[in-house]
Amino acid sequence: MARHNSRRNFPPEYAEEFWIEDEFDDEYYDVGQQGDVWSPIEDNFKLYVGNVPMEMPQAKIDILFRRFGDPIEIYRCPNKPLSNMTWCLITYASYIEALQTIKGINQKPPYYLIVKFARTEEEKQHFKMKAVAQPYETPYLR
Repeated sequence: MARHNSRRNFPPEYAEEFWIEDEFDDEYYDVGQQGDVWSPIEDNFKLYVGNVPMEMPQAKIDILFRRFGDPIEIYRCPNKPLSNMTWCLITYASYIEALQTIKGINQKPPYYLIVKFARTEEEKQHFKMKAVAQPYETPYLR
């Protein structure tokens, strides 16, 4: 079974060509499990974009992400009080467009946005279960 650290199940030859450091943690994700056939057109590829300035207009976000492909959907989190940053979810139809966006925008000037693959529902459940299974350790106070 091939192993590599990535957000989606895709063949290792693609991982080497478009390598991106694991942005969530150091866990490894299995690829090539029985019955698991990867297809670049299988589904949409959703990106999480963090550290988006509140003053950045929606039109600027649209222009910025259309440079790397044709986004299917751009969702911006509604304004939150007492915060000057927000986040977005950008959905692309192609894996290559998503990777080009990450390579082209992640932690780059002038905005220094955090761009990474969004967690899947399975990953969200995994992290929730992991948090419940490992209670917080508090330092012993004297």
